Amino acid sequence: GYNPPAAINKVQTAIDEVIKSAKTKELYNIQLMSDVHMSPRNSAEEGAYGDTQKAFTDAMNFALELFPDTKGLIVAGDITNFGRETEYARYVEAIQNSGMPFVFTAIGNHEYNDYWDDPLTAQKNFLTNINKYYEHKGFPTADKVYYDTYIENTHVIALGSEGAPARTGPDDKWSDTKATISDAQLKWFESKLAETNPGEPIFVILHQPLENTHWLSDEWGVGEKDAELKAILSNYPQAVIISGHVHNGYVGDKAYFNDGYGVCLD
Repeated sequence: GYNPPAAINKVQTAIDEVIKSAKTKELYNIQLMSDVHMSPRNSAEEGAYGDTQKAFTDAMNFALELFPDTKGLIVAGDITNFGRETEYARYVEAIQNSGMPFVFTAIGNHEYNDYWDDPLTAQKNFLTNINKYYEHKGFPTADKVYYDTYIENTHVIALGSEGAPARTGPDDKWSDTKATISDAQLKWFESKLAETNPGEPIFVILHQPLENTHWLSDEWGVGEKDAELKAILSNYPQAVIISGHVHNGYVGDKAYFNDGYGVCLD
């Protein structure tokens, strides 16, 4: 019997307009999601937030219902709440059983939460689990948390934090969620961008947004490598930088930002 406030109705109207526009002026048909935050079944987190696997599955089914010819789905990080095996298992189960032609997954900060002081184990857990899906589908597997592939000849590049920042205190687990990106990753990124023919679209996925782009990106952005990433991307105006992390829920014009280093899409 709950009646949503006018603000929620306004958001739904905006969503309806975006869907209508997308179905009449389609340029590239792919689905984008982020921050799935999969919880273990029958856990306290699930009790608080509901069945995250069902919500994720429903979202994929809804996208396929609206856009049955979609090329696939990109998930921009935070696929788990704590990086636990039980959370990964539910995520992998959902995407394996979905009708999505392809699901491409980037790592987020939440994948490090139970491994704050052991980032290599967090990375191993992420790679082991997403590779189960890629092997199941017969796709190339990933050997680092930054990796790339092609979706029907379109280059898709995942960047990813290589570690969790040091805590400022023993209980301060949420003090900083910016990305840790190595110089080796930046060099690799430049080489991968250079493989793309001029004018062809490139999808770049990074969980944290570039700084001073989307709402809250000044506080929750990528961090110290921000300027270097923007300098690299300034040579590729056809790049679409897909991020999540800030949970702002914007749709339509408010969801993207363009200031000379590709189009940033939250």
